[in-house]
Amino acid sequence: MRFLAKEAVFRAPVAGWLMRAMGHVPVDRRAGAAAAVRALRLLRAGEVVGGGCTGSSASGAGSRCGADGGSASSSASRWYPGRGRVSRS
Repeated sequence: MRFLAKEAVFRAPVAGWLMRAMGHVPVDRRAGAAAAVRALRLLRAGEVVGGGCTGSSASGAGSRCGADGGSASSSASRWYPGRGRVSRS
């Protein structure tokens, strides 16, 4: 299983090394497309990709968790390869 994680975690000496060694995916909140593409490739290769709530939005406006589609796991569900297409919504 691979996890989407905040890019800052990957900059920490020990935690960053462990995260890279386990194949987890860094997410840059200002340029998240690269993480989305990597997660999609992992999903298509049969990997399980998980993510969770960040606790706050990029603007600091509060939690993005919940039914609004803000969590990475709900976004990743739109990429699931079993559906045969990638949703653009």
